[in-house]
Amino acid sequence: MKIPKPKNPWKKILDNAKGAQNGWNKKHQRLGVNRPVKVFTCTPEDIERIYVEQNGQSRWLKIPLDPMDVFRKHYPLSPSLDRLDNNKDYTPDNICLSTIFENFGFKFFDF
Repeated sequence: MKIPKPKNPWKKILDNAKGAQNGWNKKHQRLGVNRPVKVFTCTPEDIERIYVEQNGQSRWLKIPLDPMDVFRKHYPLSPSLDRLDNNKDYTPDNICLSTIFENFGFKFFDF
């Protein structure tokens, strides 16, 4: 009998952010917009550290985060990687955890 490999939610959160960024870049390149590609220097360990620093809550609305929710498809309270300064890359000092719900909402506002 094969023993299932444990899932790493921190790696999945990072992979989701990278996938979303790649899709966003491809869309803009197709439209002819020269948008700078964001670089990822953060690691799954950085994301886990930030989760602990944020007391297991989202950065903005203090919603409790369950890291395993990242494996639920289209779940609005799933953890999501967010940049504090959108002009900078995904670095350990420029990221936080929010929910997909919060991250989606920020698309409509320019802070």
